[in-house]
Amino acid sequence: MSLDRKQLDALPQRFPRLFKHPLTWGFEHDAGWTNIVEAFCQRIDSALANEPAARFEVLQVKEKFGMLRFYYRLENGSEALALEIRHAVDSASEQSATTCEGCGAESDIVSLGGYITTRCRRCQESRR
Repeated sequence: MSLDRKQLDALPQRFPRLFKHPLTWGFEHDAGWTNIVEAFCQRIDSALANEPAARFEVLQVKEKFGMLRFYYRLENGSEALALEIRHAVDSASEQSATTCEGCGAESDIVSLGGYITTRCRRCQESRR
């Protein structure tokens, strides 16, 4: 297991306010997006610190059509908090569209055998 993958898998322990329950299938993407997901978690955790009554839970984190997708639930949060979370989700998704899911290098969304993914040339070659 790569260091990035271990770091990714440790996020629920680092951010218990975000991960109330284990993710059913874990993080459903490769380790190249670890820094993006970690920054997302830090941003949300900081935003939640300002609203102790808000309840937030990450339900699923996965790759879909070459980009990160975050599914979550927010209860008792202000409109400002909901907007901040939406911006964090959008920002992470946009970053993933230019970051190789395999290694974290700069990349673009490509089609590999009909499968849409974000992979640098080196990672594209290793998947063939």
